[in-house]
Amino acid sequence: MANRYLILFLLSFASCSSVQSGVSALNAATPAPSVTPSPIGVGDILFVPDMKFNSKLEAEKILSAGKKLNEVRKSQCFFNAIKNRKMIETNGKTSEEVAIHLQSVSGSIPVQWYLARFTSAVAYRNVGSPIIHFNRKYFSYKSSDCSIASTLGHEALGHVLGEYGHSFKWTKERDYSVPYSINRIVDLCCLQK
Repeated sequence: MANRYLILFLLSFASCSSVQSGVSALNAATPAPSVTPSPIGVGDILFVPDMKFNSKLEAEKILSAGKKLNEVRKSQCFFNAIKNRKMIETNGKTSEEVAIHLQSVSGSIPVQWYLARFTSAVAYRNVGSPIIHFNRKYFSYKSSDCSIASTLGHEALGHVLGEYGHSFKWTKERDYSVPYSINRIVDLCCLQK
């Protein structure tokens, strides 16, 4: 168990080297004491706040929202809603296969906060990188767990672990991609938890 935390601790430092261009150090929160993630269960996603870019309150919010996402995605509500939704860009899977897949993935995802005022992106990740970046323009440690869990689900389940995509530009159909479907369904099921 101690090795798991050592690996997670080292992973959080490894992700510190990938500072995003256009995000100044002034935008980053002052580093705070480490926040220890709770032990995860089989099939859980562990979100690891990068303390170089997150305050202690932001880190605690990521952990609590991550716990909420794990609860929601294991629920019957989540499974049924994904299974019954007509989706696009499913990598050749049926909606039921997507539901099974999303409930089976697990892993460790680094999370950083940043501030970009002149963008509509609430969060993003770079292709090939597991790091999720949350925009402080839209979220704070005061945001609801369900709101942040929805975006964690979109980025972590939809993109990083699930490897599903969507068009960059908005279209009516994009809302039916797997990542955007996850947003809607986490919002729906989170209210029932």
